[in-house]
Amino acid sequence: LLLQLVMKLWISKLLHQPILHLYRRRYHGREIVGHISKMFLIPFLYTSIFLFANMHEIVLQLPSIIVLIAIFYTMGDLLLLFKKKAILFYLGALSFLLGHIMYIVYFTHFSFSFVAAFVGVMFSLFFLYRYLKKVNSKVPGKELPYLLYGSGIVALTIAVFSFFSIEHIIAWLFAFSGVVIFGYSDSRIVYNSVGYEESSSFKIMLTYIIANIFLVLAIMLLNL
Repeated sequence: LLLQLVMKLWISKLLHQPILHLYRRRYHGREIVGHISKMFLIPFLYTSIFLFANMHEIVLQLPSIIVLIAIFYTMGDLLLLFKKKAILFYLGALSFLLGHIMYIVYFTHFSFSFVAAFVGVMFSLFFLYRYLKKVNSKVPGKELPYLLYGSGIVALTIAVFSFFSIEHIIAWLFAFSGVVIFGYSDSRIVYNSVGYEESSSFKIMLTYIIANIFLVLAIMLLNL
């Protein structure tokens, strides 16, 4: 079923856009082309959820929340194109945080476990500690903006853990993989900004796209 789903999405051309964007970033270095292409990534990916529902005659749960996720993530992408301007960077980070909060609402709609949420808190705090320690070694005493930036992924991670259930185990595994890769991608952006050996923009974008594809697949599977 999952293979059929991916093939149908590929045939529908809605997964072509992320691949084309990566190709342009890798082989056609003109910045403006990459920026324009990037703005279509999230709309194309999240539109695929509604296409999936239409193909399988499924009534999506909380469709307005899915739309809000796509809007906030797209706005985050747009604002972070101008990350050299501090105010726009913060607004972009806030937009992503709001998108992550929408995911919390969405995932916990299906199930919620306090025990799993507690495990998620412990898991998140461990990696948040390592992340802030690494940031502090480069910019001591200036961790607050990076803490705020990382808090969105922490919230999303806790949300993913909290909806763990055997009934939704496949969807949960995709969501968990997505949030881990999302955290990796976001941390590379921060590490680049504080002076660590720079990760390529191609690697950051590749992991960002994969993370979102996994999260989209999780939504689709939850609605089966």
